[in-house]
Amino acid sequence: MIAQKIYRSVGSLIAAALSLFLWSYAFQAGVYYFDLGINILSEKNMGKIIFTFLVLLHVDLFLRLQKKEYVDTFYQTMFSFFYSWRSLISFFYYFFLFFLIHVAVLGLFVSMGHASFISFSSSLSYYFFKKTMWGFIATFFLVWSEEAIFRAALFNHFNRFVSVKPAIFVTSLCFMVAHSLQDPVHFFIHEWRIAVGLFLFGVMLNSLYVSTGKIITSMGAHAGVVFVKVLQRRILFVQFMPQISSIWLIDADLRQSLLAYLLFSACAFYFLYKKNIEKSSIL
Repeated sequence: MIAQKIYRSVGSLIAAALSLFLWSYAFQAGVYYFDLGINILSEKNMGKIIFTFLVLLHVDLFLRLQKKEYVDTFYQTMFSFFYSWRSLISFFYYFFLFFLIHVAVLGLFVSMGHASFISFSSSLSYYFFKKTMWGFIATFFLVWSEEAIFRAALFNHFNRFVSVKPAIFVTSLCFMVAHSLQDPVHFFIHEWRIAVGLFLFGVMLNSLYVSTGKIITSMGAHAGVVFVKVLQRRILFVQFMPQISSIWLIDADLRQSLLAYLLFSACAFYFLYKKNIEKSSIL
């Protein structure tokens, strides 16, 4: 009975993961053979786009191995909000909320003397706004794909077999591991602070999804945090001091900052506490 439950919970995941590995290996071998200069495990550019597309195809394969009701719910969740003004308002509410939180954290670093704002008024040109718009579109579809994979597919799948908190833990672990596929050993040994930050970020996003019951809210929060980094790449508006890397509380990469750990944990606690209060009031 236990073995059957384990097979039902991870069997289809293992099948989809094995297929993804074989297809990725075959594709990368073809890329090297034709000397196309693409690494599909790269975190940027065409490699990331191709790998994300392969992952989404295998999410579909994983879903096809589930019951039809689960598949229908997934696709309705991930596409129906495009036609709902209320959903889009929720997206932008959480987008701007977490965008402003990210900017506020940068402002805190500046006030503490660990960074400085750089005037960017001279850079506000048509070319900048064009790049920013494309950056927002790229951020939206990146976030859409990650939320489809980790929240709509994996979390909901695990939550069918275990309670909410274990499902959050396992899904957040998957979210963390998925960002270190190129060299996972180096990542977990030498960049463990980023790993912890990604795990806690995943916990926060899962907790928000559980609290609201809407994928659009975790998408908005995810996009708001990421878009600040996208803007920073296009126009440098905050310059960190060289000594900041020696301060464990603060880091130019917020994913490995203790302050970010505390913020992610506090948000996750608040979202789950709010959900429990709502349940108690209903009962």
